[in-house]
Amino acid sequence: MVALLRLAIRPLTRLEEALDTVSLNPAGDVAGSEVVASAQPAELKGIVEAYNRLADRLQQAWSQQHLYISAISHELLTPMALITSS
Repeated sequence: MVALLRLAIRPLTRLEEALDTVSLNPAGDVAGSEVVASAQPAELKGIVEAYNRLADRLQQAWSQQHLYISAISHELLTPMALITSS
């Protein structure tokens, strides 16, 4: 009985392991974010596809935040340079 349950939840365990490898690397990319939906059982494909869309949105949000911070930093650089040179 226990062996049958372990066999039944093995796809969920593999999916959990795949999702645990996702991280934000120093370059700002969501590393390991793509989980291959075709490698999953039919019952999990919808979850995997939804996760992949979420990871894409996370990557876009991170990129937008990075651009915003870069722009603000650039805009603050000139006034700071003027203040320190006076």
